[in-house]
Amino acid sequence: MDKFKKIINQNGQWIVLGAIIFYILLFSFISLWKYYNYLYNGLDLAIINQVFYNSSLGNFFTATIHPPTYLNDHFTPILFLLLPIYSIFKNPQILLILQTIILGLSAWPIY
Repeated sequence: MDKFKKIINQNGQWIVLGAIIFYILLFSFISLWKYYNYLYNGLDLAIINQVFYNSSLGNFFTATIHPPTYLNDHFTPILFLLLPIYSIFKNPQILLILQTIILGLSAWPIY
């Protein structure tokens, strides 16, 4: 048991980093598989994708489901930080991958 604790103490950051990478790869695959098999039944992905798409065209926070602006329903200033990445790819799959990356990286401060 002491040998195991010693390995954990010496290599803890590498173990956490490996676990984060494993999580990101696994859940990115699962979320994309779910997307490609039409298993998303809620409107949330469609709404946020439309908001990102319209914002990338200069119509910030415009949504047809929550007219006239998405800010009536949610206050999401982080959209501006993620918008440059979305502008490069412009598809909902990148939103799923970004969500998984952000959730995975949240383990680092906890460590």
